[in-house]
Amino acid sequence: MAADTFGALLPADHPLAAEPSVAVDELEDDTFLFVDGGCARFIRRAYQRAGVPFRPTHRVSELPTLVTMVRAGVGVSVVPALVRAMLTLEAVFVPLRPQLTRALFLTGAPAPPWPPHRRSCTAGVCA
Repeated sequence: MAADTFGALLPADHPLAAEPSVAVDELEDDTFLFVDGGCARFIRRAYQRAGVPFRPTHRVSELPTLVTMVRAGVGVSVVPALVRAMLTLEAVFVPLRPQLTRALFLTGAPAPPWPPHRRSCTAGVCA
């Protein structure tokens, strides 16, 4: 359905915040914050490709917590571009170099019950 790229999530005053892109090895000296969830395999893959050890300093369970910590200057992270909707002036998203992309798919139950807006659709034709 769509593609989503990954990037570094940095405090706005970070030395790399104004760069057009950043490589994961450039984040090695920073405190690395990590959400161990659906994106974890992509982030680990980026580090593996770069030949850089993956050593998160802090693990958090919720993405909003991670964004708040980065905004507060606690550390940096690698996140999907969809996170940009959560950003304020205190944090920036800088695309990864080389680019790391994931495919996004819309899925649902294979059979009814479907949400009300889908119940009137049959074989792709919606009434």
